[in-house]
Amino acid sequence: MRVLIIEDEALLALEYELLLEELGCDPVGVAGDSVSALAMARELAPDLAVVDVNLQDGMTGADLGVAIAADPGVPVLFVTSEASHVDLDAERVLGALPKPFTSSGFAAAIDWARGRISGAAPTKCPAGVLTRLG
Repeated sequence: MRVLIIEDEALLALEYELLLEELGCDPVGVAGDSVSALAMARELAPDLAVVDVNLQDGMTGADLGVAIAADPGVPVLFVTSEASHVDLDAERVLGALPKPFTSSGFAAAIDWARGRISGAAPTKCPAGVLTRLG
């Protein structure tokens, strides 16, 4: 699964890259602001975007995630300490994993997202992941 990381903190972005690689994913890029993130989502056509809310250009990630989910239609998993600011009802927004989290929590959320994207039989949402269903 090809994953775009939208995170402005370099150490966190690197940690996500490493965790994604351990899960057999292909991190295709890292963006730290909304303009480059939207451009990369359109250019790279990832299978999933992992999106933080608070980026270099402010708290733009919530709207950005919804925009990426709508056009170019990339499923979004928010990974943020600002989970109350995201629209979980938006089309192709899978959910939100609130920070802080463990590496096993991140792995469970990514595996769950991978299953949702692939159309596999529905599995129970991992503990800690917020979705529109509660």
